[in-house]
Amino acid sequence: MNVNTFAAALSALAACVIGGSPGAHALLIDTFDAGSLGFVPAGTTADSQVAGAMLGGERDESVTNTSATGGILAGAGGGAYGYGAIGAAGSGLLSWDGADASAALDAKGLDGADFTEGATHGALSIEILSNDIAAPLILTVYTSATEFSQITVATPGGIPGGPALTLEIPFASFVPTGAGADFANVGAFTLEIVGLTEPQLDLTLGSIATAPLAVPDPGTFALLGLGLVMLARWSGQHYRSLS
Repeated sequence: MNVNTFAAALSALAACVIGGSPGAHALLIDTFDAGSLGFVPAGTTADSQVAGAMLGGERDESVTNTSATGGILAGAGGGAYGYGAIGAAGSGLLSWDGADASAALDAKGLDGADFTEGATHGALSIEILSNDIAAPLILTVYTSATEFSQITVATPGGIPGGPALTLEIPFASFVPTGAGADFANVGAFTLEIVGLTEPQLDLTLGSIATAPLAVPDPGTFALLGLGLVMLARWSGQHYRSLS
C-alpha cells in the first residue's frame, strides 16, 4: 500500500468515525397527521386540542389574530401544519403538554419525556415545507414552570412552494431560565409562530423530532484501531527504507 492509498483509506475511516452510527432513531414529537383547520377573524383567539399519535397524545393549538381586519387560516392534518395570514398580523402557538384537554400549559404534563433518548440525541429537527416570509419561531422546553430553556430562530423565507428544508437546533443553543430545562426530563414543549409584523405570512411545518448525535458504534472504533496499527507499521517500514 503506498502513502497516497493509505492516506485516502485513513481519511475515509476518519469520516466514518466523525459521522458516527446511523442507528439511533429520532423521537417523533409530531407528524401532524391529525388536526383541525379553522379561520380566525380579526381581534380573536381560537383554541383547540387535538388528540392523536403525537408526543403526549395531544396537541394544543392556539391562534391569535391581533389585527382589526383580515383573518388567519391555520390548522394541521395530512402531515403538515399550516399558518396562513390573510392581511392579518398575529401568532400561532403549538403546545405538547400531555392529554389534559386544556389550553392552559401544564409544564410537567409529559411526565419527564427524554428528548436525549439516552444521551444519543442533541438537537431538535423541524421540517419547513414552505415559507414565503422570514419570521421568528420561539421554541421552549420545560422541565417545570420555573425551569425551562428557550430559543428564537428565524424561518428561511423565500420558499413559498418549497423545496422543503430542515432546521436543526442544538439543545446546547437554548438559553436557560432558572436552572434551565433538563432535556432528559421534559414536562412540556411549545413552538410559537410569530407573525406580529408580517400580515401576509404563510408557513407550513412538516414533522418535528429530535435529531440523534453522531456516536460511533463499537465496530467503528475497532476499524479505527486497525487503521492506527496499519499506520504505525507503514511508518516503521517507511522509516527503515529511508535509513
